[in-house]
Amino acid sequence: MLGRPTANVAAGWGRNDPVPLTRQDHRASPDHAKEQMGKLQPRTRTVLAWGLWLATFGCCAAGLVVALVVTRPLTLGVLVEGASYALAFPLGYATVGLVLALRRPTNPIGWLYAASGLAWSSIIPLAPWVDLLLREHRPLPLAAQLHAMAGELMWAPAIALGVTLPALLLPDGRLRSRRWRVVVVAAVAGIVIFIGAGLLAGTTSETPVPVGNPLGLAGVPLRVATAIAYTGLALHFASLPTALVCLLLRFRSSRGVERQQLRWVVAGAAAAVVVLLLPLGVLVGGWKDGIAVLCVPVSVAVAVLRYRLWDLGPPGQPHRHLRGGHRPAGAALPADPAGRHPPGRRLRQPGRGRPDPGRRGCVLAAAPPGPGPGGPALQPPPL
Repeated sequence: MLGRPTANVAAGWGRNDPVPLTRQDHRASPDHAKEQMGKLQPRTRTVLAWGLWLATFGCCAAGLVVALVVTRPLTLGVLVEGASYALAFPLGYATVGLVLALRRPTNPIGWLYAASGLAWSSIIPLAPWVDLLLREHRPLPLAAQLHAMAGELMWAPAIALGVTLPALLLPDGRLRSRRWRVVVVAAVAGIVIFIGAGLLAGTTSETPVPVGNPLGLAGVPLRVATAIAYTGLALHFASLPTALVCLLLRFRSSRGVERQQLRWVVAGAAAAVVVLLLPLGVLVGGWKDGIAVLCVPVSVAVAVLRYRLWDLGPPGQPHRHLRGGHRPAGAALPADPAGRHPPGRRLRQPGRGRPDPGRRGCVLAAAPPGPGPGGPALQPPPL
């Protein structure tokens, strides 16, 4: 309306000035609110990310010290086996989670990977000692019995945190729709039920010698706890393929940058399958499984960070490398007949400094068709 300043003019924005995406509407977008929450207390966020990684590394280091003390004979094969497991599961996931948590703190995938690495490493410190007691058929103290029970339970939360939940949230950390919240609830509830009821079960079954559970029940309560534990395990196993189906559906409906991100994830999964199927044991030895396991989290990290995404384009044209989902340097946008870039299109960021049409997160304010080059300048709207 004439005589009434618009929201952009009142805020100091001119007609042809770059307008941030969050200023196109009076209400703050969910992405902007999420970024503002991620900016709160960065020191605490950094300390938490490094704390998770250091806790994982400390568990692996403690396991190495215990192995050096109690393992006899200590051969190179034993060290290689332990190192491959530690680098693939605990430290591999924890390192990827650390990088993502520091670079993309608002994306929960990094925090999930960090928690998964800590879950994998929680059973490492006492593992060499418990294995020695079991091989020698010696009585297990209370700590060894609890460790044996944890070894049968901790794999489930590690898989849920490192595979199921990230598959539901790839690549931007959001669910595909609200209907997929049911899968998240089923995965989390299944893990909680499985661990809670599994602690009350009877004896272990995966150890060379059955180990009694000091927290186990007997009689009818034992059978009830076992049934509840299997129910939680069923929820866990049902949520895993459902999360993979969600990832496939998201890949089919993805476009643009999201499609390039998910291509990296698919490439990582394909590389893992190839490494497992090919006879590479002679070349890489005991590191074969570790390399296959790390293919997926590394590809997920590349996709989330959007580092060197590629766009194949139509046949006959050279590949275009995209950094951060933007056009490469020197790639011009199509112009209209008047020689101006179409309004609302993103331009390349030339550098730091004052806001300009290339600033990331800014778009050109829509302007009506004006005179051509050499004509009179456009006038600001009346106040």
